[in-house]
Amino acid sequence: FFSSRRRHTRWNCDWSSDVCSSDLFYLVTFPKPDRSDTGYDIDVHVNGKFVRRVLGGKEQEIVDITSYFRQGANEVSFLSVRRKGFKPPKGAPPSLRIAIARGYEAKGTYVLKDILWEVTRTATESKSNFVDKQTIEVQSR
Repeated sequence: FFSSRRRHTRWNCDWSSDVCSSDLFYLVTFPKPDRSDTGYDIDVHVNGKFVRRVLGGKEQEIVDITSYFRQGANEVSFLSVRRKGFKPPKGAPPSLRIAIARGYEAKGTYVLKDILWEVTRTATESKSNFVDKQTIEVQSR
């Protein structure tokens, strides 16, 4: 059984054959506390194509996913599946925030200008599966 949430985001940018360095899309994870395990692994898809599996309990990740986006409507989905046998830890529940962001890389540092969409999973959620969907519009000026 899956829960589904749908949102819609518009982002106007200059989309040309040479995407400038400030117009990149990133998949970003924010585990809290660092390397905490929520018990969820999350499959990320953009426009029906599998991008990456984000595993719970890992360090922060920032991945350039610009090549999956196109001009117009882009369907992004996160499929969160709780691992069998996972037992939430005692104390403050760990959380994993996963986001699609716009930004650039400069001298080895990622600069995130805008969080376009984000979802948070926590260890105390009772559902075993979630499907979250978002449409991100990329338009020329």
